Amino acid sequence: MTSSSSPPPPPSVVLASTTQEVDAAPISEAAKARVKARGISHLTPVQERTLRCMITEGRDVLVQAPTGSGKTLAYLLPLAHILSKNDTWRDETNKPIKTGHVAAIVWLPTRELAAQVYEHAALHVAAAGLRCALCVGGAPDAPQIAAIKAGASVVIGTPGRVKELVDRGVIDPTSLLVQVLDEADRLLDGGFESDVEAVMRPPGGDARTACLSATSPPKLARFLRGRLPRDHALVTIAGYGGSCVGGTVEHLAIAAREDDVVGVVVDAVDAYALGRDEDAGAAGGGSEDVGIARPSPGGVSGQAIVFMETKANAERLCGMLAIAYEERRLANEDVGDTRRKRRVVSSLHGDLPQTARDAAIKSLRDGACDVLVATDVAARGLDLPGVELVIHADPPRSADAYAHRAGRAGRPGCAARGVSLSLVAPTPEASAAFAALERDAKVRARRLTVVGERRATARSAAAAAA
Repeated sequence: MTSSSSPPPPPSVVLASTTQEVDAAPISEAAKARVKARGISHLTPVQERTLRCMITEGRDVLVQAPTGSGKTLAYLLPLAHILSKNDTWRDETNKPIKTGHVAAIVWLPTRELAAQVYEHAALHVAAAGLRCALCVGGAPDAPQIAAIKAGASVVIGTPGRVKELVDRGVIDPTSLLVQVLDEADRLLDGGFESDVEAVMRPPGGDARTACLSATSPPKLARFLRGRLPRDHALVTIAGYGGSCVGGTVEHLAIAAREDDVVGVVVDAVDAYALGRDEDAGAAGGGSEDVGIARPSPGGVSGQAIVFMETKANAERLCGMLAIAYEERRLANEDVGDTRRKRRVVSSLHGDLPQTARDAAIKSLRDGACDVLVATDVAARGLDLPGVELVIHADPPRSADAYAHRAGRAGRPGCAARGVSLSLVAPTPEASAAFAALERDAKVRARRLTVVGERRATARSAAAAAA
């Protein structure tokens, strides 16, 4: 770790504003083929710039980009490339020369995010002949240790479990070639700073460092001071109007009393989570098709996440929504109306056992669940292309929290433009607080008088946020 009495020079800033064909990327032909096999013909701006900095220029990077901009692939591709091109750490079977001397570590703040990145790594890292190990808390350590002893070269995990395995001598980080801090702001929020710091390699050595975050709080800058070399690259891209939320989300707000929340949520899901193309008719205004789910070209669609601040409130609202949907189903059967889709509701929060949390996410990803009522445990990084609507039933605590919540909607592969709907109590204090949140998050929410007003087109949404 380095220190200096004078502040280091600012890093060079790489503004990501263009796209690049996959064929032009500085990666192997096999890696290009794997990317194109997923239907990706162009890299996103963040991916193109990060690959250029890490591979072509050989620099460490700090990536600040909104949710949904493609940050995961932005570091997995360079990671696989760097490890594949370096023979010093491996034998002829691509195993570490010394057992446990892994070549890369990816830190993530939650088990769910680590599992998701592990799945992506199977496509782009393991497919390159590099073994990966998922090392997270809340799960038995024996299979994780076995994976490392079997020759894993890439560890993807949560800070506590990774440090535990380092302390026990299972993982030796001294030979690291790549170290990645994904969702870095959340890593610090979760109190993982000391666990990460204890394992990270200092700048100036062989380890290439990539730090990625959708937000840039001061504590992140303080943490990285001395942990990134002075010549690191800052890759930055903003959403509309400089927001940390990507440009695929339309921001809406409506006044709602506490006893109106269930009804507003039911109406909003019917109006805005339809699994249809963005401009395929009105989502309200007397349309006879309100609430009829349409098929999505990407498969799973028409889903919503409702965010609550506390675990107890999430469970309570989940139960109330389940009752409301069952009552509606029975009422529809009485009048012979079978057009409205039956909605399945699940919950996700930190009090659930890991198996239940995994099942909730799997049900949403597979399309078995339509509405997920969650605390902010679901707000970070989870890639769920079927989610078209995010509802802030409880207001987020900060602009950063809003950005991460809203960023769950309209992700790449989603059948419709994402919608972020905030329920604001009809009081002067709540209105003022929401206006302050808008300023801090650099978004402007369109005020609704009734749920189901026609959604703005992409052009008008961009203009409103400018």
